[in-house]
Amino acid sequence: MSDKPESRNDDAILAGARDFFEEAEGHESEWREKWRDELDFAALKQWPDAAIAARNQPGQAPRPCMTIDQTDQYMRQVENDARMSPPALRASPVDDRADIRVAEDLQGLFRHIERVSRAQRAYLTALGWASRIGRGAFRVYSEQVDEQRNHWEPRIGRIANALQVYFDPFSVEIDGSDQTDAMLVVSYKPATFKRRWPDANVAGSWDTGYRLGNWCTNEQILVAEWHSVRERKSDVIITEAGDVVTEDQMREILLQNPVAGFREETRKEKVCAVRHVTSLDVLDETEFHAPNVGLIPVYGDERYTEKTRELFGMVRRAKDAGRLGNFLISAFAEAVSNQSKAQWVGPASAFKGFEQKWAKANTDNWAYLPYNTKDDDFPDQPTQAPTRVAVDLQIMGYVGAIETTKALVQGSLGMYQASVGAQGPERSGIAIARRKSESDVGTYHYIDNLSDSIAYAGRIIMAMLPKIYDTSRVARILGEDSKPDHIRIDPSMGQAFAEEDAGERKRHVINPGIGKYDIHVHVGPSFASQREETAATLGELYGRNPQLMAATGDLYFEAQNFPGAQEIAKRLKAILPPEIKAATEENGDLPPEAAALLRQAMGVLQQREQLIAAGMQELDKREQAAHKAVADARVASAQIDTARAQMQAERARLDKESADLQHQRQLLDAAVAEATRRAGQIQTDISRAAQDGARTVSDAASAAGAAQSDGE
Repeated sequence: MSDKPESRNDDAILAGARDFFEEAEGHESEWREKWRDELDFAALKQWPDAAIAARNQPGQAPRPCMTIDQTDQYMRQVENDARMSPPALRASPVDDRADIRVAEDLQGLFRHIERVSRAQRAYLTALGWASRIGRGAFRVYSEQVDEQRNHWEPRIGRIANALQVYFDPFSVEIDGSDQTDAMLVVSYKPATFKRRWPDANVAGSWDTGYRLGNWCTNEQILVAEWHSVRERKSDVIITEAGDVVTEDQMREILLQNPVAGFREETRKEKVCAVRHVTSLDVLDETEFHAPNVGLIPVYGDERYTEKTRELFGMVRRAKDAGRLGNFLISAFAEAVSNQSKAQWVGPASAFKGFEQKWAKANTDNWAYLPYNTKDDDFPDQPTQAPTRVAVDLQIMGYVGAIETTKALVQGSLGMYQASVGAQGPERSGIAIARRKSESDVGTYHYIDNLSDSIAYAGRIIMAMLPKIYDTSRVARILGEDSKPDHIRIDPSMGQAFAEEDAGERKRHVINPGIGKYDIHVHVGPSFASQREETAATLGELYGRNPQLMAATGDLYFEAQNFPGAQEIAKRLKAILPPEIKAATEENGDLPPEAAALLRQAMGVLQQREQLIAAGMQELDKREQAAHKAVADARVASAQIDTARAQMQAERARLDKESADLQHQRQLLDAAVAEATRRAGQIQTDISRAAQDGARTVSDAASAAGAAQSDGE
């Protein structure tokens, strides 16, 4: 067993962990069944097992089960929109003791934490899970960055498999801020587990009866990281201003002001314990640096019925339409493959002697196919040539149905062709952006839910700062342009913001424990994208009014990123007119002459932009009318093609019927000729028999006469 404080009750901890897991697993079991099916669908396992079995019956040729995925591109679009406009933490002052400069430094500290943590990967992974099945997750934790001085920093971590997390069943907030428990269950190989916890007990398992089954086997050992928030009582020191301070901070205050008043109170505070447990052992226990659960959910679509809550993503919305598309594409492929297997029809006598060759005529590509031109029963009549049964593929019908499934997928997701880069009738940038924004609106709630969860993570980090930065220390921050800088965080300072000498420049000193700050998330283009837009806008202004270059040329080159651009900006700033340089250095404002020139240029530019926008709108209308005409023509062409195909099929049917009638006529003519021949033969036989009879009578008469003569 691992070492533990004497006051810790491992049996109670294991019982609590077991109870939470059973409750959470039972609550999520139905969700997880659906999520696994949706993950299989996203992994291209899109045919139900029953459908595959029905199409692969024993003793029959297997029927195609083709999978053409139509959903992943839309989910990737949601994720890539977040990549292009990454969410970023922001801070703003709330009360009168907070300082805007502290808020700006906190934003720099957040950027540093996000950069070191690779937080964007954590956000995007959680968003990917949320967009697919309806729930992803990431985490906030603390990491020791200096073991010798025991310095820690907040971190934002990625959770690669969201199904490993079990959240509080009673949590209803979209960012999970109301949860009191959460659990991350990770599988370890036995050897890896023993290296990390060499003294742990690995025998036994929780007899829960749920899906995870035995927690300790020869193949894996499951370890649950259980976050649990509980209340505890503690004694605190309150100053006259209402601030909660430590004993050391109170001593500092009394040294500066011996008459300062304070009082002691017993308060309830929330603490979060983080424990790693197996089925029979508590491996370790720490207190989280914030009174919150560090496992944060990111939700997709959330719907409530009268009794239940449903969490789902884009896969469930588009799954039926995608399966319909797979079925139609498979049916079309099956029809095409069967075209070469159409049977040959003809008289049996035509195939006599060539049966082996004709038996493979519907699959093999013979150079020629011989047949008998005469029937042994009717040698005087020609035999009809064998013909192939016509197969009507209804190609246009299949194409139209498959295109319909694409529209069904897009309609179910609220995303249309413009959102995935398909070219439409629009040509102006305004019209294209408007059409794309309409599609983005249909999925913006995914980004919005992610922003809420990131903002909650920022509030957790803000709560961690007083405990992590409990002594004066220098911290690294990043500017909006990713340039590094340093500040000093001093929790004992009696004010929110100050400056101190740091070599040749001033360094900020902040106390984030003084004042309140609101944490929110900004979603928009990155700094690099904004710099490119600035350079493009200034370039357009210079094209219309070159005089602006003399007043703002340094700003234009600062926004460029080619080699030497910053040096050019410095030189242009050095030769700025004195009045502009003085105004800029004092308060950042342009002098009246330059401001008037800039306003004039902006007015001209605005007028031209309005004219261009009006012209583009008219062009869009004409293009839409032309697009409609083209679409109508395509529909008419498709109808003509369908009618032509139907006429060809009807002509083939009539030709076959005509050939059958001709063959029947030939058989009838042959039968009539044979009947005529046989009637003539019968007539000849009758005449011959009559002649023979007459001759016999004559001979008999002659014999009778001769006999009579002899008697006389």
